[in-house]
Amino acid sequence: MKEKKIPFFIRVKKAVTDFEAYQTFAREKTRVSVKYFIKLLLLFVLITTIVTVFYTVHKFVSEVIDVFIASAPEFKFENNQLSLYEKGTFEYETTNGSVKFIVNTEEQIEPENNQVIFLKDGISMKFFGMKNQISYESLGNNRDINNMNKQYVGEYLQKNQINVYGVVFILLFIAGIIVYGYRMLFSILILSILGLIVGRISNIKIKYSEALNMAFYATTLSIFLYLGYIVTNTFVFFEIKYFDVAYDVIAYIYIITAILIMKSDLIKQKIELIKLAEIQEQMKEELERRKKEKEQERERERKEPKDKEEKKEKEKKKKGKGEEPKPEPNKA
Repeated sequence: MKEKKIPFFIRVKKAVTDFEAYQTFAREKTRVSVKYFIKLLLLFVLITTIVTVFYTVHKFVSEVIDVFIASAPEFKFENNQLSLYEKGTFEYETTNGSVKFIVNTEEQIEPENNQVIFLKDGISMKFFGMKNQISYESLGNNRDINNMNKQYVGEYLQKNQINVYGVVFILLFIAGIIVYGYRMLFSILILSILGLIVGRISNIKIKYSEALNMAFYATTLSIFLYLGYIVTNTFVFFEIKYFDVAYDVIAYIYIITAILIMKSDLIKQKIELIKLAEIQEQMKEELERRKKEKEQERERERKEPKDKEEKKEKEKKKKGKGEEPKPEPNKA
């Protein structure tokens, strides 16, 4: 039988408001739940990236360009290597402390989290705990960077801010899919194991694939609350302690509630089956009773003609012998 397709946003609504729908989700193929999660993740990352780029990154890029033009040391590129006119190290941290820029062409240093380091032969950076390194030579494959200096780079950045936003958008979108996807998938795997355990404790025969399907949907409200938290923090910074704990707890509540409702429905089904069996048994007894009555009626009907024939035969025999019927005694 072909599965009925449910639109994505209808699934979102059901995942948040309709616990009974989880029985339908559980019976679906896992690939359907995975597709739902991928769409949910892409929507989450898309919204957070748009908000970040058009608000935070806009302020960030404008600030960085202004600081670069005003305070960055004079430099140039020769043979795909960065060289400063003055020896030393340049450091700058953005106003909100989100990123720290370091220029150091004299030694090879490792970046800490949220740092971008301009080394002699390339750029080394670390965000979300992941390190990335880009060589000036690879940058030179797309554009000749040799003989570039501070004035050229500053003018280029001012004229091409939109391109900078585009590059930042792509980088943040990819990074968001990796970071948030890993975070959410880890929570879903833990949630599916919890669902399997709760199902076994509740004496419900539930497969791991069914628990996993329900886990994908049980995180829906948590993901949207997380989205609201990130977007709100972009404009008005505030911190909710133990938000990550609340994120997981809400998902736990959803999957446990869905399984308990599933158990309740199974109990109701068993009660209805028992009642149905009782009704069927009563109907069976009634049918058997009626069948017996019909058989008894037929038996009586078969016997009555025989009785009449026997009575007639007796009367004939009496007449043949000349016996007269005895007069009935006078009751008076």
